[in-house]
Amino acid sequence: MYDHSSGQASFPYPPAKRNRSGALFGIAGFAAGALLVGTVWAVSANATTAESEETFTLRGTMALTASGSTRLSGTSCAGTGGYSDIREGASVTVYDPQGAVIAIGQLGSSYSSETSTYTQPCTFSFAVTNVPGQHRFYQVEVSRRGKVTSERDAAKSGSVSLSLGMK
Repeated sequence: MYDHSSGQASFPYPPAKRNRSGALFGIAGFAAGALLVGTVWAVSANATTAESEETFTLRGTMALTASGSTRLSGTSCAGTGGYSDIREGASVTVYDPQGAVIAIGQLGSSYSSETSTYTQPCTFSFAVTNVPGQHRFYQVEVSRRGKVTSERDAAKSGSVSLSLGMK
């Protein structure tokens, strides 16, 4: 319709008011969803970071059991001949499941219950510090003697037990 007196179009019904509350609810819902996703992401990232930052000391023993392969001095001992690399201070390397070096330590004190013959094993203790705690498995290598796989529970509880040689 056209109102001739004012020169403008007139409508039989007043124009509908825009419903802005629906748009506000949509924006508020989107913001709440984004906040929820962000919170979940941040919490999971912190959990992963905390787990990644956890370290422990991997403890265990290395027994040199080859008959005739140990030199004894008191109750301390060391490898001889083909086992001369097995001695106090020899490297103990810890690898992650993919084979990357993650910590390095060394063989500690040695002990043999037999002081006059070469028939008893020569046992070394070791403790490798700052081992990242997030892996399910670890590989441990003494000197250049090959990697031995250990589960996380054994690695964390100090029950890693390695041996080399034949009786």
